[in-house]
Amino acid sequence: MRALVRARTIVAIDPAESKREAALWMGATHVGASWDEAPEVVREATWNRGADRFICTMGVGEGRLIEEALAMTAKRGELIVTNIHPMAAREVSVNMMDLTLTEKRIIGSLYGSANPRADIPNILELWGNGQVDLDAVVSRTYPLEKINDGYDDMRRGRNLHGVLRYPVADAAAQGQAALPRRVAPARWGSLRTSPHLGPVRSLFRHRC
Repeated sequence: MRALVRARTIVAIDPAESKREAALWMGATHVGASWDEAPEVVREATWNRGADRFICTMGVGEGRLIEEALAMTAKRGELIVTNIHPMAAREVSVNMMDLTLTEKRIIGSLYGSANPRADIPNILELWGNGQVDLDAVVSRTYPLEKINDGYDDMRRGRNLHGVLRYPVADAAAQGQAALPRRVAPARWGSLRTSPHLGPVRSLFRHRC
């Protein structure tokens, strides 16, 4: 993971022990169990510099936490907010002196600011080449009729990721339906099977 994102240090904060263990296995260098622990963990991991990129991924955000997250962000670093805040929330606490004098930035990001048509084929190509392990981050799969079980497991912190399987995916896994071939500009290559995701075609880009 560190090689892919070009990071020497990755800090992960999560209350679920299983997720902290998984984070270490996937490349995190330091972990913490709570928001209260986070400042000390970040200070130790970064020699008191702060994180170059601080990414908020908790389920529901609180405006009062933005200032604390900004304090853990390095000079000229980026505080990236990916989690959703209540629609009625209008107040955010920020130390404006810290924001200005240290030239930090606060950035909102939806789904990682990804371009699915380009990024999904890229991720599948990395997976096909063995550079990322998608199966490792899928804890459980659910048929459509078990969607409420998936939500319950998500709220209880049981999954790294839960995958909802639609009937067409199961049909494809049994060879009863063809996979869609609408991913461009990549061309389809060999077929690879994932125990969690079913048959997925590895993508190979033909470059000039």
